[in-house]
Amino acid sequence: MKPKWLVSWARCESTPCRAVARRDRSTTSSHRFYQVRRTPCVAALVCAGLTSGCFLPRGGSSTPISSATSDYSPVVTFAAKVSVTDSVRIAVDRVRIVAPGEVFEGTRASTGTIEMQAMLVTANPNANGSVTSDRNGTSKPWRERSASNSVAVADSLFMGLPQTTGPMRFALSIPSDFDRANSWLVFRLSGPAKAMAARLADGSAPPEIKRPAIRVFACAVQNLDGKTDKARAKVMAEAYSSGC
Repeated sequence: MKPKWLVSWARCESTPCRAVARRDRSTTSSHRFYQVRRTPCVAALVCAGLTSGCFLPRGGSSTPISSATSDYSPVVTFAAKVSVTDSVRIAVDRVRIVAPGEVFEGTRASTGTIEMQAMLVTANPNANGSVTSDRNGTSKPWRERSASNSVAVADSLFMGLPQTTGPMRFALSIPSDFDRANSWLVFRLSGPAKAMAARLADGSAPPEIKRPAIRVFACAVQNLDGKTDKARAKVMAEAYSSGC
């Protein structure tokens, strides 16, 4: 009986595939790994040789997410690898988060623990009646359909000092009327805000000002079918919080 990898090799008949496989045999182990990742045919051979249960996730793609151009604080930037099967699963290797502002020596943290939550959303036909809003009360043009558990992304933030964290994973249930072409991802960041330490001219502490809790967002411009929503991208480019 032929090994599985030989059977798979016999099915791989295209010239480009054979050429890549020949090059692969003459390269170092690190280059072989690179060829496997870049070449679907070779990847299929390796999968067959290692385990009969190996497969490429349906709908897997990398979606860039960034709120860096917004007026929000804090802002995040990361790439989300999204797989859609019986649920939406999101893998994030690394998140960059920062509370924009100037760095002053001796300042205290401007936030408490910041958490991030993934949401599956669709367009909200009546944004004025939306129950989703930011901490300023601005209604959002989308409607939350499902949400993941929250994951801590920072114990605290200091103004102007970026932090990097990860990896993290999110899972979202799929609504019964799910439509990839009209659904996208929104990430909600929330946590307590702290007033910056200050002293009056006479050295006394000013009255404590209670700041509203942090509730900001970062949105994908791609829908879950992998296509960019040009209208949403345009709105976010001009006024980020209006589209996100």
